[in-house]
Amino acid sequence: MKKLLLILLCLPLLFSSCRKCIDCTLILEMESQITINKLDSIAQTIPNDYAYTGNYLDWNEYVNFNYPSLNQEKRHCGADVGEYETYEESFWIDTINIGTFYYNCK
Repeated sequence: MKKLLLILLCLPLLFSSCRKCIDCTLILEMESQITINKLDSIAQTIPNDYAYTGNYLDWNEYVNFNYPSLNQEKRHCGADVGEYETYEESFWIDTINIGTFYYNCK
């Protein structure tokens, strides 16, 4: 009887420690008029302070240094998981609207 009582008392603790988790991928949805050539030329005007002095070679180098988690799935847990599902932010370089960041969550 004591074991049953102990199990019943421990069950609420077990279920209260469960956290909601979701898997999300950071996506950059490009504006329709942006081409890869335009992105390369924009990136080549931005100073690269991470690896060396000078500008980025192309768009891929810019993205790899500044947004390493782009297009990679990551698990998010806790009370703020809803923020990832509703996150949306415009991405501008100088006065050019490149696109919109958002999370694609499962």
